[in-house]
Amino acid sequence: MPCLIIGGRSYPQFQFQVGDSPDDNCKEPHWHAFTEVFPLDPPAGQTGGLTDPAIQGCGFGRVATVPQGRFSIALEAWQEFLLAHGPP
Repeated sequence: MPCLIIGGRSYPQFQFQVGDSPDDNCKEPHWHAFTEVFPLDPPAGQTGGLTDPAIQGCGFGRVATVPQGRFSIALEAWQEFLLAHGPP
């Protein structure tokens, strides 16, 4: 599963959109989310997700600087994630 690595956690990339408008405050391509985003590997007891920390700026960070990776997840766990947090 393609993910953004934020705070050491793996967030499925489908939850994000790339902002890259000449009218943006952030002049480089950057990651935004217009809903709460959730990691595939939440810490024990975490129930909430993250909201965009800079909706008027560079969101979760510039595409060039936010680490990306792949997260292996079993089909059943993926289906549970989608039921809880919405489909791609």
